[in-house]
Amino acid sequence: MLFKFYLTFYFSQVIQMFHGCKQEDMPPHIFALVQTAYRNLLATRVDQSIVMLGHSGSGKSTCMKHALQYLCAASTSQNSAVNGNNLH
Repeated sequence: MLFKFYLTFYFSQVIQMFHGCKQEDMPPHIFALVQTAYRNLLATRVDQSIVMLGHSGSGKSTCMKHALQYLCAASTSQNSAVNGNNLH
């Protein structure tokens, strides 16, 4: 249980570090990639795609879970242009 707390704390800290940053300003990370796709979605209003590729057992599902966690955190922030009040 303690491990889960630290994992949650780690993710919230890392999400805050990547939120709103440009990909070229940050180290390679799934959150940087997702932030770029999210920024392009808001700027262009065109659907974005992220394709996870790799061999069996390479972490595609885990990577996608982290991507979705980041999108949920980024899209529900108070400073975000997209929130529950203006989604159709």
